[in-house]
Amino acid sequence: QSQSRYWPNGAVNKIYPTGLGALDINEFTEIYPEWVWQYWMHTGDRALLATVYPVLTRLAGYIEASVDPLTHLVKNLPSTSIYYAFPTVTRLNILGVNVFRRTAEIAAALHRPTAEITRQQDRQTALTNAINTRLTRPDGTYADGLGANGTQVSVSSQTTNACAVVYGVVPADHVAAVAAAIARQAMSTPPRTASEVLDALAIAGRDDDLVRIVTNKKSDGWANILAQGGTFTWEVWEPSDIIGDSMSHGWGANVLVSIQHDLLGVTPTSPGYATFAVAPPRMGLASANGRVPTPFGTITVAWHRPTARDATFAVDVTVPADTVATVSIPANGPTHITESGASLSHATGVRFLRMNAGNAIIELGGGTYHLRSASAG
Repeated sequence: QSQSRYWPNGAVNKIYPTGLGALDINEFTEIYPEWVWQYWMHTGDRALLATVYPVLTRLAGYIEASVDPLTHLVKNLPSTSIYYAFPTVTRLNILGVNVFRRTAEIAAALHRPTAEITRQQDRQTALTNAINTRLTRPDGTYADGLGANGTQVSVSSQTTNACAVVYGVVPADHVAAVAAAIARQAMSTPPRTASEVLDALAIAGRDDDLVRIVTNKKSDGWANILAQGGTFTWEVWEPSDIIGDSMSHGWGANVLVSIQHDLLGVTPTSPGYATFAVAPPRMGLASANGRVPTPFGTITVAWHRPTARDATFAVDVTVPADTVATVSIPANGPTHITESGASLSHATGVRFLRMNAGNAIIELGGGTYHLRSASAG
């Protein structure tokens, strides 16, 4: 609605509806397609997806219109609120890549013409290549942007590098180096994007660092809020009553989504959780249990690593009817795994798919299952 009312260039208002008029933040506009995609994956609401698709195509055009023909990077992305001192901002470019990716994926989900999908994919590829050509430093990390003279700025922030990992811009052979740079810092990213730090560490397999940052009471982060007596997530890590910073702010709650995905290990793999993955992290926690509400019903998961008393890796999961789960469990092979005490070959609703990097990948239909790996690596 705000795009239709205020923004023929394809932006969206930073807050709407309000009495504030036409006010946008370019970074907030760029995150909108990711919200749409996450909503789609969690609900399967195709009607809304179709309704907002024209908004996404106009938004993608807003990004493309700011691509500099010399550098092929997004430069001076229009906004009524500018928060960066340099014209070419790495984060705005990375989010631009994701705008094109999600618009293409949503076009595919809606069975739009191939030309519409390809157009966004080509934009995505071109911008990704430009980022990795012009914004990567010698150590593989990313500078925060380019100055007016076209040279890299000196800062390479945790925020920028986490964003690059989460939105798939980092080449596979550079992910480890970028994640190591992210992990060397405490939480130096503000709450509104702090979950990207956690997700980047999970993608890189640095689950110990993820848990360390989440539970650090002495540095900026959610555990520090709790240690100070906070009962809601804050707008910033060090709020000021004079400025009016909120101490009950929604965007700080993004940590809960990361805990569900990265530590409980549950993520949708098709819209509405018709299919989903259960993949406990290899490090970081000894055990976890939780519930995930879905349109098909509640997923419940409990897992624990081997202990002195119990030498098995255990995963208990309830799969809602009419859905399919793909479970990853450490194992030396399928013959070392049981379901409710029986071998996999004799278990109902269970199908062994393959081994992958020391994990058995198992498909489960609707029902409740008790998987045990007697030789978890």
